[in-house]
Amino acid sequence: MKKLILSIMFILFFAAYSFAGPSTRAVWDESPEPNAAGYYLYYGTESGVYPNAAKIEGKENNCYVLTDLPLVEGVKYYLVVTAYNDRGFESGYSNEVTFPILQKVNLNVEGGTQNTTITIVVPNCP
Repeated sequence: MKKLILSIMFILFFAAYSFAGPSTRAVWDESPEPNAAGYYLYYGTESGVYPNAAKIEGKENNCYVLTDLPLVEGVKYYLVVTAYNDRGFESGYSNEVTFPILQKVNLNVEGGTQNTTITIVVPNCP
């Protein structure tokens, strides 16, 4: 029996507030295993406790937008990812990542004589 090994590193978490409500994006390194079939994303509000899961099909689908999950503004979440292979075997948890769901912020910029640059970085994730 071959063990499925997961080498996942979270590259970026981006918390945002969309029109549908709070959301975040998770991006990680693709599993190096040739028979990897997809991932499970586990999350919860306590470190080491992950009562919620989302199945992500496809080895190359290493980006997930958590918009359909019941996330709450101002709450800190803990998240891990596992990989599963084409035989259904699942790896152990990746390193735990924590992120807050930020509250919506209104930005008002008033005219003046100074130039201001605002940069918003969004990961390349559908």
